[in-house]
Amino acid sequence: MNTFFTVLAFVSLALIPISFAFLIYAFFRKKAYRPRLIFVGCSIGLLIIATIGGTLTMSPEQRADIEQQRIAKQAQEAQEHAEKEAKKAQTATDKKQQDEQKAAEKKQKAEQDAKTKEQAAADAAAQKVFDNQAKYEKWVKEKGIIGTVPGLGDRIAEFEKKHKLSHGSSMPKAYDNDRFVVLADDRIEHMTIEHLRGNKIDPVISQMTPADGKEISAFVDDSDPLLAKHISIGHSDTLDIVLPTCKGYYTRMDVYDVPTGDYLYTILYTGNYDDPDTF
Repeated sequence: MNTFFTVLAFVSLALIPISFAFLIYAFFRKKAYRPRLIFVGCSIGLLIIATIGGTLTMSPEQRADIEQQRIAKQAQEAQEHAEKEAKKAQTATDKKQQDEQKAAEKKQKAEQDAKTKEQAAADAAAQKVFDNQAKYEKWVKEKGIIGTVPGLGDRIAEFEKKHKLSHGSSMPKAYDNDRFVVLADDRIEHMTIEHLRGNKIDPVISQMTPADGKEISAFVDDSDPLLAKHISIGHSDTLDIVLPTCKGYYTRMDVYDVPTGDYLYTILYTGNYDDPDTF
């Protein structure tokens, strides 16, 4: 019986647009449209009867199948809604993290710029105190530091005020859980600085180079298939005063892993990478 009502519903569905077409045709041709209007009503009534009859004569298996389809559709809609909300939440989280990172970088840059200006002003004020260059050079050798913070070219005693010795007392010395490895007799001539978490360059590295240093050349040494060395050579008049053998030159080498592209560590040392006479 259910099959009969199903067929009847399909037939009525086919008759409805046909009956409407006849009705519209009669209306525009100004023909009697009442019989056609009755035809439309009969088609719609037939569809209603077929729908009700099909519903009442539906077998338990068919009802269960329809219910399962309804539940599956609801579950799919719920899943799509959850995925949409999760994507929206992830997008908001990513944006928040990016904004926080930008704010932190901006703050860090502002602090670094402020320290650099402060150090430059302090150095200028210190030099102004002395009435000749010889006294200024003597002050730099005995008391002044080269960078914004103790680093390359500075006395090891000044560096140890800011960093904790990891182990041992022989050369090289390691500090802050082996993060800094230093070679120095009196003044630091060689440093190795490990990367931060996430293979990031430590911003303190730039502060450990001479404050008055100026870059004179930069290039990439990719002769090693596994390591790429980004090399920058600078010159500092103050470094020339405290370590004359290096003629004021210093080298920074940022080392990257070629297969992964990850940053590994940085080496700072006095002397020109291309001039052995400055080592």
